[in-house]
Amino acid sequence: MSIDFPYSVEPAKSNRAACRVCKQKIDKDELRLGKAYNDGERDMCSWFHVACWPVPKALVALDEIEGWDGLTVEQRQSIIARAAAA
Repeated sequence: MSIDFPYSVEPAKSNRAACRVCKQKIDKDELRLGKAYNDGERDMCSWFHVACWPVPKALVALDEIEGWDGLTVEQRQSIIARAAAA
């Protein structure tokens, strides 16, 4: 993920990351959405549960999310439903 392409989606690689909204751990292999940013020293990523994801107004199309093409239909539907509810 890069700052130029700041949004990403993937199954969690471990259970170490916490959702930036609810502060609960994101379980290993659970679908998570990320937003990249630079903290002044290095590139970082904030991770979110699908249900907690603050859908960005700047996001024009869901296929702009890095990793979108690798998702299953079910995974895509969960993100589409979240975007529609926002």
